[in-house]
Amino acid sequence: MADMQSIINRLQDDIHHNKIKLPTQPEIAVKIREIEEDKNILPAKVASIISLDPGLAARIIRIANSPLMRGTTEISSLQNAVTRLGLSFVCHTVVGLAMEQIFQATHELIDKYMYQVWNESTEVAAYSHVIAKNFTSLPPEMASLAGLMHRVGILPLLTYASDHDELLEDETLLKDLIQTYHPMIGESILKAWDFPEEIVNIHKIFNNHKTKVLAENRACFSDVIAVAIDQYNKKHQLPIEIQNSEIFYKNLQLSADSDFINTPNISTELNAALKMFSKH
Repeated sequence: MADMQSIINRLQDDIHHNKIKLPTQPEIAVKIREIEEDKNILPAKVASIISLDPGLAARIIRIANSPLMRGTTEISSLQNAVTRLGLSFVCHTVVGLAMEQIFQATHELIDKYMYQVWNESTEVAAYSHVIAKNFTSLPPEMASLAGLMHRVGILPLLTYASDHDELLEDETLLKDLIQTYHPMIGESILKAWDFPEEIVNIHKIFNNHKTKVLAENRACFSDVIAVAIDQYNKKHQLPIEIQNSEIFYKNLQLSADSDFINTPNISTELNAALKMFSKH
C-alpha cells in the first residue's frame, strides 16, 4: 500500500515549488473573455469566434431553442442564437462549456475520472443556474460558470496521479488527496486565469469557511454552489460534502430540509437546464 504521508509530503513540496502543472484555458475561452468586456461588441463578432468550434456552436443554437429560454420560434442561425440569449449569457456559457476540452486524458483510468468529474460539474451547473435564477439576483449564467469550474482543481491532481503509479493503484488514497487539495489548487487556477473574485471564492466552501464576500446580508455565488452541490449529493445519495450547509441555505432564504427543488416550476426548469448543459 502506498505510504500516504510520503506522497502527501511530495505533493505539498511540488505545490509549494510550483511543480504542479496547471491547465491552460481553451483558446476559444480566451478569445471570448478578451472581447466580453467590450461594450460595443456585436453579436456577429461573438458568433464568428464561437463558429471556430462547430460542436460548441451547435450547442449554443440548441440552448437558444431550449424550453428554458422560452423562444417562440425555432432559430438555426448562430448569430440569431447569440442575439436571443444575450452577450453576457453566451460569453459565460461558452467559456464554461469550452472547458470540457481540458477534462480529457490519454490514460484510460484518468480519462474515466475526468469524464465523471465533468458530468458532475455540468449537473451542478444546471442546479446553480436554476437556484441563482429563482432565489437570488445573481446572473444565472455566472452561477452556471461557477458550477462548471467548481472541480477544476481536480485536473492537476489527476495529471499528477498519472505520473505516480502508487496513486493509480490506491483509489482510496487518490480520493483522499483530491478531497484535500482540489479546492486550493482550483482557487490557484481561477486566479491564474484572472476569473472574477466572486467565482474564485467558491472553493472556500469546501474548507468550511463561513466568511461572506459581502458584509451585507445578500447571497453570493458561494452560497449558490454550496446548495447546488448539496442538492446534487442528495439526489445521487452521496456523502455530505459541504459541512454546515444550512448556513448557505439560510443566505438564500431557504431551508436545508425543504424540498424546494421538486416543486413543479423549479423541477421543470431544472430538467430543462440539465438538458441545456448536456452534450446531446
